[in-house]
Amino acid sequence: MSSDDYLFVYGTLRGGVLRSDAGERAFSQLEADASFMGLATMDGRLFEVDGYPAGCYQFAVGSDVIGDLYQVDAAAALFVTLDAYEESDPHFEQPREYQRQRVPVSLSDGSVVYAWVYLYHRSIDALLMIESGDYLLWQKQNETITGDIKLD
Repeated sequence: MSSDDYLFVYGTLRGGVLRSDAGERAFSQLEADASFMGLATMDGRLFEVDGYPAGCYQFAVGSDVIGDLYQVDAAAALFVTLDAYEESDPHFEQPREYQRQRVPVSLSDGSVVYAWVYLYHRSIDALLMIESGDYLLWQKQNETITGDIKLD
């Protein structure tokens, strides 16, 4: 990986969202190994799975997934942690729920970078679409998360 590695996060790894203790650990690793660049968007759609979001990249569908863009400083350590958190590493059986892929992401100034993103890799047929494309906004509007999840 190079110094031009970026990571786009749209769900439980965004700043300000409610997340589990495992999510807190993954977010702490993200903050340690990457630098926040700002808000960004990805062509696609966002769905609610079961208290967490599923982002699907779809070019030119007319809708965006809103998230945070990071420049990755320590890729090896970060992606080991995040691959495990997203259950996309080889220790998990196929088909894995998420796959890490590079997609074009647009920044607020109109520039585009290719960023790693964890994309949902299962059927979306029975899932609720988050129309706004913004999981942080959706979570605040719905307040459906309970259990050991806390606000950062």
